[in-house]
Amino acid sequence: MSVLIVVNLVLSVVFKDHFAAAQDVESVILYGDDAKIEDYPFYAGLSNCGAAVLSHIWILTAAHCVEKVNVRVPYESIHIHQGYHNLKGMPVNDIALIQLSHPLQFTKKIRPVKLPSGLKSNTSLSLSFVGRGIDETGTLSKNIKTVDLIRLNTRDCIRLIPPAFSEYIMFYKVLESTNICIKREGERPSICKGDSGSPLVSGDTIIGLASFIGNLGCNNVRLGFFVNVATFVPWIKSITGL
Repeated sequence: MSVLIVVNLVLSVVFKDHFAAAQDVESVILYGDDAKIEDYPFYAGLSNCGAAVLSHIWILTAAHCVEKVNVRVPYESIHIHQGYHNLKGMPVNDIALIQLSHPLQFTKKIRPVKLPSGLKSNTSLSLSFVGRGIDETGTLSKNIKTVDLIRLNTRDCIRLIPPAFSEYIMFYKVLESTNICIKREGERPSICKGDSGSPLVSGDTIIGLASFIGNLGCNNVRLGFFVNVATFVPWIKSITGL
């Protein structure tokens, strides 16, 4: 399948044996608003996943988006976090870097996202989630989509975890430093399978990467679990030198 990293950069990949976070993936943002790429020039679409542009040669995405994949275009390296593993279907340390062989040329439609400056993300930030693909009508969007989301504290997140996922409560208590729990205001669904790796941002600063939403039908999903990028900034800098 073709994987559009950004504008004119195309990767071809083969995905295999994904677990719950990425199985049967489609790019879906439910009830999102159309957005201009100029407003989110750091967004990079990976066909069935999303990503964020960090620099001329570095792309940030979820680890399960590049696990067990045959990339058939020039790239220097793919770095999956050394602590990445699957915990009862929930990906842990689900973050990866792609180093491109050919640098991107920055334009109004291609710009890097900023990394968070602190090790902890502010819970009061205004957050936007960016993705592109099939929406709630089953139609492939011609535009990227965005939806405003709110970050929940641990207590509120655990309270809203569906009974079908009660086994994840103990894991989330352990993972709260590496993951962010989000939802949309009200009771409307927001993200679904296939949005994995897409960026959660505050302005032009990346806060999270979509990681896990469980196996409920898309219209029943209320919570989403994101990689807390702030936790991994030292790791990102150690590899990229940014």
